[in-house]
Amino acid sequence: MYIVVFLADISSGLVLASLPLYATSLGASVALVSGISFTIGASRIVSLFYLGNLSDRQGRRLVSSIGLTSLGVFAFLITLVSNPVILLAASVLNGVTTAAFGTIAAFITDNSEPKDIDRRMSFNMVSQGAGFAIGPIIGGFVAEDYGFHAGYYLASALALAALVSAVYGMRGGMKSPPAKRGMFSSGREALSSPTVLSLCVLSVLSAFAFGCVYTFLPLRGQMVGLGDAEIGTILGVRTAMSAVARLPMGYLSSRLGKTGLISLGIVLPAIAGLLIPLTPSFLFLTLIVCTEGTGYGIFMTSSRSMMAVASEEHLRGMSMALLDIFGSMGYGFLVLAVGFGASFFGLSFAFIAMSLTLLIGGIAPLRMLRKAIEESLSSGG
Repeated sequence: MYIVVFLADISSGLVLASLPLYATSLGASVALVSGISFTIGASRIVSLFYLGNLSDRQGRRLVSSIGLTSLGVFAFLITLVSNPVILLAASVLNGVTTAAFGTIAAFITDNSEPKDIDRRMSFNMVSQGAGFAIGPIIGGFVAEDYGFHAGYYLASALALAALVSAVYGMRGGMKSPPAKRGMFSSGREALSSPTVLSLCVLSVLSAFAFGCVYTFLPLRGQMVGLGDAEIGTILGVRTAMSAVARLPMGYLSSRLGKTGLISLGIVLPAIAGLLIPLTPSFLFLTLIVCTEGTGYGIFMTSSRSMMAVASEEHLRGMSMALLDIFGSMGYGFLVLAVGFGASFFGLSFAFIAMSLTLLIGGIAPLRMLRKAIEESLSSGG
């Protein structure tokens, strides 16, 4: 399964890193670019509720195939667009793509012994991070030398390769009978766990930071005179650091504790948001954005490992989907809000608002998570 997420994330990273620049090349404003992020986020929310439950009812391979097909179609379809407003509609397909990654994580958990979950989830997240690191670098250089369309054709081909790998590689499945309950009842039951609920709320903040970086950093780079290749390199190196940060999760968890690790995943992006507006330097922007990437990698891996352990098998697909559903609220609604603010007050506003939201908004869910973990340990869970 690691090759599936690796190929899919190369494709996804290639598209997402260059999409804001592609939209502006078609005449999009900052507000419209934010609207594209909102559309992707809103589409994720709607599709993940259905597809997360579908993976518990009909199996992981079907939902993974739907998500990967959507990724390939989106990458090809946007090459036919000449009006940036049409990108809003096309971005619905990109939102469906997210279901593949959570479903593959659920599939890995279904087919792992409890003692192997942390290790296998780390490998899965490293594969995602490595692919997402390579994608923006490839996309930046291809866009600069051959144009955006060439990169999107490549992304579509990579998505097809990932789809073929998933269809032939996802053998085996859930040990218990498939769930028969509706998606809303499954969602309510999963969220009745304080651990699941707190992780989902924190996912809003983590995805919001990710969305701000991928939406507004390319525009910031363009503003200070960086080229497409340099912007793609910044995002690629950032994601490489995110991938590296996913490896030592077991070691860091034993030193910092689970709540401490999750906290680090929120604080590091907040620091990066405060620093990004302070420099136009390619080198310093790379280092600062790597700080956000490190925090994102820590959060992605630790939150999914905790979710895998906290969720019951018949709710695992929905629980993993809920992480992405809540994250999509941050990626969509919050990015849209700061995008409109940035259109009035400048791009710096987006990054500062991101930092303050993470620092203030993270307090309550982190306390809830700490309490849930303490109660679980005291009860022997």
